[in-house]
Amino acid sequence: MIHPEMGSRVNFAAVLTDLELEPDTLLREDLCTACGICVEGCPGRALDEEGKTDVLKCMGASQPYGLRTHIGFWVKFGQSTPEERKKMLTDPEYQLLYQADSYGSQYFCFQCIASCPVGRRRQT
Repeated sequence: MIHPEMGSRVNFAAVLTDLELEPDTLLREDLCTACGICVEGCPGRALDEEGKTDVLKCMGASQPYGLRTHIGFWVKFGQSTPEERKKMLTDPEYQLLYQADSYGSQYFCFQCIASCPVGRRRQT
């Protein structure tokens, strides 16, 4: 989503209300300038296909301690000796996995949003 004044720096998780609200007029203008800065700045190359976001590539770059890493850790753990398991559980990498699991991980790295020039200048 690109807002006319705030650019891509708007992110909705949910909006819940029982108020009767008048909708804004539908904006038909494409605010994207097609400059490609977001595509070039994406560390996961998740925006390489025009008009699409490759969610798996985005998650791989933005969640280094996400599901893929968790699965790899526990597979290796299951194949390890008791001594290796003890070492794995005291390794700082495990602490990062545990923290990501306990506190949750963000979904996006936000590099694409931060690099977008739309909305940086104030609209008058």
